Amino acid sequence: LRAAGDILKLISRGRFDLQTVLDTLVEPATRLCEADGANIFQLEGDALRVTASHGYSRELTDFMLSQRVTPSRNSLSGRTVLDRAVVHIPDILADPEYTWAGPQKFGEYRTMLGVPLMREGLPIGVLAMTRDKPRPFTPAQIELISTFADQAVIAIETLRLFNEVQERTAENERTRQVMQTAFDNMDDGVALLDKDLRLQFINQKRNTS
Repeated sequence: LRAAGDILKLISRGRFDLQTVLDTLVEPATRLCEADGANIFQLEGDALRVTASHGYSRELTDFMLSQRVTPSRNSLSGRTVLDRAVVHIPDILADPEYTWAGPQKFGEYRTMLGVPLMREGLPIGVLAMTRDKPRPFTPAQIELISTFADQAVIAIETLRLFNEVQERTAENERTRQVMQTAFDNMDDGVALLDKDLRLQFINQKRNTS
C-alpha cells in the first residue's frame, strides 16, 4: 500500500516526469513480488522498447535498452502483447516457443512473467518480471504484479492526456493569432461573435470615408 501510495502521489502532480514514475514503480514491484528483475516495455509503433529496468547487471540492462522487440511468440514481451493476457513461463529452458537468444547469453533469469499494459482493450506495453532460478510466481504474486501494471498504465495515460491538452491549447492559440492577424488586416471595422453572442475577434479599424 505504501508503494502504491508513493506512485499515485507522483502521478497526482499537475506535471510529472514519466521516467521517474516508472523507475519508482519497478523497484518495489520487484521486491514485493519476490522477483530478481523487472522491465517495463512500451509499444512504439510496431516494436517494444524498454523504458524502465531494475535488478539486472549493467551489461544486460544496456543490452535491453538498445533493443527493439517485434511482437512474436519467441519472446516474453512479444507473446504478452500478442495474447493480450498474462504470460507465465516457469522455465524458459523448458518452453519450446521461447527462442529469443539475446538476453539468454547473460544467464540472468529462468522464470518469467509478463503482464500486458492495456488501454481500451489494446496493449500499450508490458510489465515483465524474472527470477534467476526456475521458481514459478504464485497467483497472489501475479495479482500484485497486475496492480503495478495498472499503475503504470495510469501514469502513461495521464501524461499522454496532459500532453494532448497542452498541444490542443497551443494549437488553439496559434489559430487565434492567425485569425486576429487576418481581422486586423481588413480595411473595415469587423467583429465576430459566436452563437452565444460572445465576442471572439474584432479589429480596431474604423471607416473614415
